[in-house]
Amino acid sequence: MDESWDAIRAFFPRGTPLTVLLNPTREVPARFGTSKFPESFLIDPRGQVRHAFINQRNWSIPEAAACVEDVR
Repeated sequence: MDESWDAIRAFFPRGTPLTVLLNPTREVPARFGTSKFPESFLIDPRGQVRHAFINQRNWSIPEAAACVEDVR
């Protein structure tokens, strides 16, 4: 829900192989029926939500990495 790419670039200072989308119109949460922040959705190549996390997530732990690998 960041409003500019600056915050995203700061979060991924060395880049990322993940596809990152910016939602300046804030229409995406309604599509997923959500209004809580922060939330993360891992969506597979077919567009299916495979994992959803409400609240902050430590993406450096092995369990989180396994979720990311699961959507490939």
